[in-house]
Amino acid sequence: MEESLINHQDNPTIIAAVPRFFPPFYYVDPEGLPYGMAIEVLKEIEHSAGYSSHFIVKNSWGDVFKAIDSAEAMVIPNLGITEERKKRYFFSKPYAKTDITVFTRPDNIIKTEASLTNLHIGVVKKNVGSKIALKRKYKNIHVFDSIALAFKALSNKKIDALIHPKLITINAADTLNIKHSIHDTNITLKTIHRALAVSKRHPEIFKRLNASLNLYLESQDYKDTYVAWSGKKANTFSNIQLLLINIIVLIFTALIFNYFWKKKRFSIFRNSKHNKNSMWIFSLIAILISATGIITLSTSWLLYETSFNEQRLRLIDSVKSRARLIEAIARNDVDENKGNDESNSNPHERTIRQVIEAHKNFHGFGETGEFTFARKNKDVIEFVIRQRHSSLDVPQAVDFNSSFAVPMRLALLGHSGTIIDKDYRGHEVLAAYEPVSILNMGIVAKIDLDEIREPFIRSAIYILTIAILISFFGSLLFFYIILPIIKKIQDSEQRFHQLFLNNYTPALLVSVKNANIIDANKSAVKYYGYTWDQLHSYELSFLSTENTQELLQQLQKVQTGKSKSIITQHRLQNGDIKNVEILMSPVKIDDETVIYCTIIDITKKLIKETEHNRLEKELTQSRKMDALGQLTGGIAHDFNNMLGVIMGYTELSRDKIINKDNDKVPGYLEQVLSASTRAKELIASMMLFSRTGENTAEAVNISPLVKEDIKMLRSIIPTSIAITSQLDENLPAVMIEPVKLQQLLMNLCVNARDAMDNKGTLSIQLRMRENMNNDCHVCYKRITGDWIELSVSDTGSGMTEDVVQHLFEPFFTTKEEGKGTGMGMAVVHGIVQELNGHLLIDTKVDEGTTIRVLLKPVNDQNIIIEVNKDSPSYYKNNGEKILIVDDEKSLSDLLGDMLGSIGYQCKCFSSPLEALAAFKQSPEDFDLIISDQTMPKLTGLDMITAMQEIRSDIPAIIATGYSASINESIAKENNIQLLKKPLTKDLLVETVDNILESK
Repeated sequence: MEESLINHQDNPTIIAAVPRFFPPFYYVDPEGLPYGMAIEVLKEIEHSAGYSSHFIVKNSWGDVFKAIDSAEAMVIPNLGITEERKKRYFFSKPYAKTDITVFTRPDNIIKTEASLTNLHIGVVKKNVGSKIALKRKYKNIHVFDSIALAFKALSNKKIDALIHPKLITINAADTLNIKHSIHDTNITLKTIHRALAVSKRHPEIFKRLNASLNLYLESQDYKDTYVAWSGKKANTFSNIQLLLINIIVLIFTALIFNYFWKKKRFSIFRNSKHNKNSMWIFSLIAILISATGIITLSTSWLLYETSFNEQRLRLIDSVKSRARLIEAIARNDVDENKGNDESNSNPHERTIRQVIEAHKNFHGFGETGEFTFARKNKDVIEFVIRQRHSSLDVPQAVDFNSSFAVPMRLALLGHSGTIIDKDYRGHEVLAAYEPVSILNMGIVAKIDLDEIREPFIRSAIYILTIAILISFFGSLLFFYIILPIIKKIQDSEQRFHQLFLNNYTPALLVSVKNANIIDANKSAVKYYGYTWDQLHSYELSFLSTENTQELLQQLQKVQTGKSKSIITQHRLQNGDIKNVEILMSPVKIDDETVIYCTIIDITKKLIKETEHNRLEKELTQSRKMDALGQLTGGIAHDFNNMLGVIMGYTELSRDKIINKDNDKVPGYLEQVLSASTRAKELIASMMLFSRTGENTAEAVNISPLVKEDIKMLRSIIPTSIAITSQLDENLPAVMIEPVKLQQLLMNLCVNARDAMDNKGTLSIQLRMRENMNNDCHVCYKRITGDWIELSVSDTGSGMTEDVVQHLFEPFFTTKEEGKGTGMGMAVVHGIVQELNGHLLIDTKVDEGTTIRVLLKPVNDQNIIIEVNKDSPSYYKNNGEKILIVDDEKSLSDLLGDMLGSIGYQCKCFSSPLEALAAFKQSPEDFDLIISDQTMPKLTGLDMITAMQEIRSDIPAIIATGYSASINESIAKENNIQLLKKPLTKDLLVETVDNILESK
């Protein structure tokens, strides 16, 4: 009887060494028997490789390696692959992996590996985590003897993080019931691939095991095993995923319907003779039913797949648990049999009888589900328990290779897994199979596929029927309720089109894609002079004088939803060019966005605006001239005083020279020069107030200019007033005309002088101000950023708030009549405004005033202005010949005397025509031309141009008091040096020297 129940195996035995605990690959049950993923994989492949396996359990990995090295064992079912181990073992294709992961407390979540650098890191002794921590040179590493001690340190906040294999950590946390106290950061520091390892002493064993393993890894059995031991769930669809899939299908359906609708919608309303509404109803119903069918079938299929996977996993769990239970009963029977005196009793026979007895009253699960239990007897499979679908108490045996017993044959061959195949009835079933090794038998749990599919097929039919009804009645609802609303909308569109056609303002409908004119109203046809057909064939760019690409860009901007107006020029059919303003707005017609363009002729409006601007400029200039006329009376006293000084000291100098008493003559002449300078400054201020010319500012360092201007101040500031200065020389450059800087400083100082009543201290400061945050006292705007500050302070009478309010108004003055014009601070205000600067005023009555001018620095830090030296060194001339022309004979003679005194040969003319004739007669006799600009019959520029046509290399200087017909840019274009009158000898000589020296 024993021989009939047990099949002995003749396959050779291989010895596998395994550690006691390394989840999920190795575990040991209370009886000392190993189990786990690696054990199961080796058992699955041993039969097909022609071996039977025996496992020896070691306390550590070190003991496992010693067992291989000593030839006590030859196989390790699962081992991490390293380059060092490849020298000692044959490795199969990797079939698992170990992630070395970072764990923390829930209150100390780490998001990146970089965060570990300065944290306290825990590792377990002799674990790969400790090697990784040392290799990455973490600063604070704590080594523990066990994972339990590491968990305790993590909970007590002695360490911040733990580095350990992920599955081992999770399993240990479950065992210790502290899973809630740790957090998996999912930061993987290293992934170790794991495979079957065989000692290099046994290449034949490796060859056969590896071939069997490769086939097993491609099977569903391996996938089930991996999912079962790794803790990963099968891929099932969640409710949210199903909802998203349905939404995608609905969106796709809506897009199809929209496309279909756009192509045909207007033919329903405009040509009903050829398009029946009934056809549209059927089309809509077909689309909706198709969409509903797709959603129903896809959802049902996905739910079926999910249910099928869950049923398969339940069958796997059922057969595994029953197989392990039967094996436990069999081992118990063996143990009990050892103490039995009956030597002929077979414990396995007793176990089988118990299984048969337990299943007598069990008919299976569900409608078709059942368990079968069988063994191999020679070439047949003998079933030992009653089958649910058979009336026989003892089922009939089937051939071992029968196509109706594939799951049981696989179980008897030592395999476990699932399969879809036919059972002993010929019905298609889902079956899970598992070997019961101790009895050399197999167990199968199976259920008919029809039972799994039936509820989903029935639900799909119900849902599809309901969806068809909803689609049908929904379509009817759409056409008999919503359709009239659409017709009303279309009627509204028709009314809009009539308003467009009959609008008295020219209007066009323009395509965004290519600027084609889609439609034009009657007013547009009349305005442009083209027929409707002609306009319809043109692009908008045909009418416009602007670039086509720019026009398309404007249309595309309007397409985004913002109305826009542009001013351009359009060409009419008769050739006239009209200035037009186009008001553009997006509108939708037939589901296409087009641009509605209203054309407004603004030609007359622009002419009026141009005339208005011209008159306004003339009025402004007229007011300036009127102000200058009023100024004349205000400055007459000062100007007469200056002329009095000039005339008086000139007479005294003449008398002293006649009497040969020359000691005081130099002093008298200095007074003449000083009064002349003051007169020049007064004229410059008047010119600044009245000028309309262009700005000739340049980037200069103003520090040396201010220093030079301070030297000149003493001539107009009485000696009873002390002058102090504090100038920062290392300042950025400022865009300014040097003469304006001089006017600015002189006006501020003169105003300060008058406020001090000839006694006190005048202080001048130039510095950099950074990160300012003030309000301007002129434009009232906020002042921020970095500025260059020029400040003038006095110790005078100060000003009241009312005076400060009117300080910069032209002709406003607090001085007695005849002592001031009120133009000084107005000039300051004009210069600062032109330079985009700001003014700040600090003043207290009877304590003095400080006026601070803020000028914006420019980026070029290296610009430095060179100023005239006190004692200029003159060019060593060779008696060059200079032609001098000025209609004021005394001025031409004066310039000739200035230059002749240092060796130049000068020929002077008071008529430009005579000068030109002399030059034409002998052009090579002259090395330089100096001319006035404003002269009768011929201007200086015209005369020099005529001379340069004769001789292009002749250099020239124009000296002018004021002329609107020439400025710096015009002079530069004509290769002419421009000087402002009156000229000093030093400036004249230096300019002539530089020109001739460079020549």
